[in-house]
Amino acid sequence: MEDQGGMEDNTTKLTTEEYLELMESVGYNVEGRTVPHLWGAYSSIFNDVREIGRTNKENFIRKFEPHDPYVVAKRIQANGLVEKAWSCFKRRDNEFGWRKEVEFRAFECFDSEVACHVCLKRLSKVKFEARPIDPGAAEDLRRRRLRRRLCECTPLQRAVFMTTGSNEYPRIFTREIDRPIFHEDMSSQMRRRLRTQRPDRVIGLARTRTFKHLLPSLRKRCSAFNKRHVLYPFIVIEAKAAENTSNASFGSMLRQTAFAVRTCMRLQQNLKDETGLDHQCLVWNFVILGEDWRLYAAVPDGDGVQLFDLWHGSILHEDGAFQLLLILDYLCDWASDVYRPSILACLAGGRTNLRQVRLSPSGTEASSQMSEIGISNFPDISLPLRSSTAPEQAHAELVGDLDADKETILQRHRQPDPASSSATENALDTHQWRKWEEADPDEHPWATHATIRHSNVVQYSYWQLILPVDKKVLENCLEVIFPKISAEEAARQLVNTMCDTNMTVKTRWKFDAKQMPPGESPGVEILVRALVYAQCALKPENWRITRRLSCILCSQRALQQLAEIAHVVLPPTGLVDDEIGSGINCQQVLQAIDKLKLCSGQKSAGLAMFRRQLCLRATHKVSDGFEELEWFAFSHQSSATNVGTIKTTRKLASVIASTFFGRKRHPTVAPVLAPYVEAESTLHILPTDHEMDNLARREADALRFKSPGILIKKPTTWPGKTPEFCLLVTEENVDFEDEVRLGEMIEEAQAADEVFGVVKEHANCGGSTEDMAAIFSQWAKNMKGVLD
Repeated sequence: MEDQGGMEDNTTKLTTEEYLELMESVGYNVEGRTVPHLWGAYSSIFNDVREIGRTNKENFIRKFEPHDPYVVAKRIQANGLVEKAWSCFKRRDNEFGWRKEVEFRAFECFDSEVACHVCLKRLSKVKFEARPIDPGAAEDLRRRRLRRRLCECTPLQRAVFMTTGSNEYPRIFTREIDRPIFHEDMSSQMRRRLRTQRPDRVIGLARTRTFKHLLPSLRKRCSAFNKRHVLYPFIVIEAKAAENTSNASFGSMLRQTAFAVRTCMRLQQNLKDETGLDHQCLVWNFVILGEDWRLYAAVPDGDGVQLFDLWHGSILHEDGAFQLLLILDYLCDWASDVYRPSILACLAGGRTNLRQVRLSPSGTEASSQMSEIGISNFPDISLPLRSSTAPEQAHAELVGDLDADKETILQRHRQPDPASSSATENALDTHQWRKWEEADPDEHPWATHATIRHSNVVQYSYWQLILPVDKKVLENCLEVIFPKISAEEAARQLVNTMCDTNMTVKTRWKFDAKQMPPGESPGVEILVRALVYAQCALKPENWRITRRLSCILCSQRALQQLAEIAHVVLPPTGLVDDEIGSGINCQQVLQAIDKLKLCSGQKSAGLAMFRRQLCLRATHKVSDGFEELEWFAFSHQSSATNVGTIKTTRKLASVIASTFFGRKRHPTVAPVLAPYVEAESTLHILPTDHEMDNLARREADALRFKSPGILIKKPTTWPGKTPEFCLLVTEENVDFEDEVRLGEMIEEAQAADEVFGVVKEHANCGGSTEDMAAIFSQWAKNMKGVLD
């Protein structure tokens, strides 16, 4: 993409003749399609691409079973590409339209996970597999592939989230979009003149923990960008609309990407020279003109570069779209199994040394890269919390770049996620919603004062406690949970809360032998009171939405023990074992928790911004034979009959949250609590606007906004380093790479007076001040203009 603004005058731009002269001076040669005799060591790879590029869709499909998952997925994807391409073609779409509807969809494989987060096995197996030219590396790869097993989890079991903090499942690829390339071996004057020629997309390796470990010993550059988070880029893409005002042609786009391709090649050559180890240098170059795609491959030619023309195709036709997807899967497999291990081997000093370094799980294969990690499992607890829907996970079957505290007791729950079923067909890369979390102030001057977040990115924490029935054990647990008050006072507070029928839900729960009241058999459902409490907020350090849920389960026996410790008499409402008001089953409670967990869009934003504290209660409405549940918000205007209990519950939940979560990296559990506690802390990225229909109507009505994003000012109590303002986006289909659209959303929020300040109650500021209006206006202009 050509930079239409910027600091350089048009007179400094290179003309076509200057481009050709400069390309000739550096030995950049574009070869024809009929030169296989020049391919040399690259013959096997290029022949694979040529073979895939001649594939007939119907003939290919007939080679496999009718319901082969990979073939079915490619057919659906190819049909979708054709449909989107025709739509862009008929409405004479601009470049951004073509890229959003077609290019982003086609390159999904480089933005997706390679391994399943549940079972850590490969999600799919391509039909055309790449092979390294080195015999030793080829044999290693062959053996690894024989050991691989494919994921058998259902889409519902693969919840769409990433573990926070430890970065347990890092992506192995990343990209830069429309950013200038730093051409290290060119003069500063020539770099300035080439700065306006920015590739539309450059794909490279992500800076995983393994790279962070190996890169410090490297003297030469590893990235073509100043931010240096895209390592050793291997794909350069330039795209234009079918009908464009610049009269672009394939020739002009090849000239435009020539020096970006050359610089990416130079990075690999420099690595090879510095380490003295063998590496097959190769950069792929896609040039796209509307529906017509071409693929070129760049290889070293002494000090120069040879660019080979390998494939042409039109995605207005099924064969062309199908060929493109198979080629991209092949390149993704090559990058994962051949290119990345080769780069890492060079950095590590050889393949033998690399075996001593733990690779990221997606780097080779999750199922064969086992490592001992410091996560302790709870003693066996038979609780119906999410475990019934997920495959059991073997010990030491977590992989690679995971670094967990050995004293941490963390139970990650895998559960059906309504969002994940539709996420597989969602073309928008939802992980790009985290793009602005660490915006570079040098590149975006506004980033020191403001930031952008999406309401569907939620830091979720869950803590569940089953109150033990043994009095001594219960006292010990209370002392751990409430270290600042006596066990007697803690028990009194719990009795007050658990006996309040407005604050707790009577339901049935399964216990195992360790928690089972005397005289009962393991596996039998026992009546309990459940206090389910949620705290929603914006994290002061980074503006991230946080949602903490606490669940305390109390049986009749445990409640009696609490009363004895507190030296109080149970009130009539303290009865648990009677059948009155027990028309709620365990699954209803879990489903209610899941609905809040998956709450997204405007409700997610509103709950966090207004710092809502929610409690689960019965509505006394019966549906399908069961009493309905709803989440209601605590309020200072609550009736006098329960205001005391509300204050106690708030205090109780605050103590629990600070004890188990606080500012720690993971929830921690003392040994005495381990048999009675389950906890998880995850970062959820929800790709669909999940409708939370069990929120009290009065609360739901207050969480509606008139614009697709809201502007928020931080309170004075937040850390000074936190940006002063945040655009919190609530609309699902928003591309965070589209800075112009984000700028428009700032203006829309300002015009709709959706400007807020984070305070405990009544967060609406009632309109922005003159200074804030000026700040928002300038911010929007910066987003919509060219950012230097």
